[in-house]
Amino acid sequence: MLDERKAAILKAVVEEYIETAQPVGSASVVRATDLLVSTATVRHELAHLEREGFLDHPHTSAGRVPTDKGYRFFVDHLTPSLGDSQRHTVRTSSPGPTARSSRCCTTRPGCSPTSPTTPPWS
Repeated sequence: MLDERKAAILKAVVEEYIETAQPVGSASVVRATDLLVSTATVRHELAHLEREGFLDHPHTSAGRVPTDKGYRFFVDHLTPSLGDSQRHTVRTSSPGPTARSSRCCTTRPGCSPTSPTTPPWS
């Protein structure tokens, strides 16, 4: 279980990522929350959430993005307005990593989900 500050930070990251589909940085988290902490403190907490598997860091200069574990925690613990039937729908309709990878791969030129070759952007 996450402490209150980490949960608030994770919630801000997930909500911002859902809104923008862009990695979320510490400054965005500070603006989106009522936490009275510095961006350095938020970066420390983001690193902890990443080590715990709730967030991923696509590359050094990017912000963080939620993982499946981060989304699951968000749905199960940070969205009290969802009813049990809505939670069940989210739980059973979420595509697994393979489905998401395949869908992403098919949108890239020269790549298909069954392509044995390395994608051209690698």
